Amino acid sequence: MKGLNIARLLGKLNIVLGDERGFGVVESLVAVAILGIGVTGAVIALATGAMTADSVDQESNLQSVAISQLAYTKSYPYDTTVPYSYPNVNVLDATYNPHPITIPGDYSIAVGVSPVLGALITDIQMITVTVSRGDKSLTVQDFKVNR
Repeated sequence: MKGLNIARLLGKLNIVLGDERGFGVVESLVAVAILGIGVTGAVIALATGAMTADSVDQESNLQSVAISQLAYTKSYPYDTTVPYSYPNVNVLDATYNPHPITIPGDYSIAVGVSPVLGALITDIQMITVTVSRGDKSLTVQDFKVNR
């Protein structure tokens, strides 16, 4: 078994470390290109994450307003006169809504009411709430019963 020749290893190390030519222009350009690609990828990932978070936030706000409107409509006294109508949750009503919610100006709420035809109980209404903001909208439906 041969022994480890340290002098020979140090000689090769000196040859590698003793080369002082440095990096050339091509190597530097390749390194800058690789760094640029990495930074661009990171910026794109951050921008995509921010857009996704904004979209989720908008969806959550639409759901919150729609569910609030639906709950408010269901708690309001049953309307028996045609055309049926119920006020929006952001409208002040001293008796039924003394503390209306404040929604941003770019949101719109539409409440549709229709009787449920063919039901065994005639005092059922289908409540459809549509909340919109810009190009996004959310529609929820539920039933209101005359109790």
